[in-house]
Amino acid sequence: MTFKKLWTETPSSIAGIIVFVVLLFLTGFVCWSWFFSHSAGSLKYAAAAAIGGSIAYKVIKNKKLALDEERVVEGKLALGIGLVSGILFTISALFAVLKIIGIISKRLS
Repeated sequence: MTFKKLWTETPSSIAGIIVFVVLLFLTGFVCWSWFFSHSAGSLKYAAAAAIGGSIAYKVIKNKKLALDEERVVEGKLALGIGLVSGILFTISALFAVLKIIGIISKRLS
């Protein structure tokens, strides 16, 4: 069974939960890399902010998240996905700005 076939045969509620868990994992990874690893660059934080911001914008604008042509996540799950992606955007954007400020301050000193 291929991933594409598995993804298209999964109901929208299960796929929404998968998206929710992946966003939670990505948020945790961003926080872990900032506080413990210190290995991520500002571009990685900016990419995570772009992912979180685009998903949060889609959920806020449409009050739902379209996974593909047939499946749509609505209700509390869409609200949860929008909340987690908004948190991901905020944290990642903050860490990217702080990383850039740190780079600039090192070069100026």
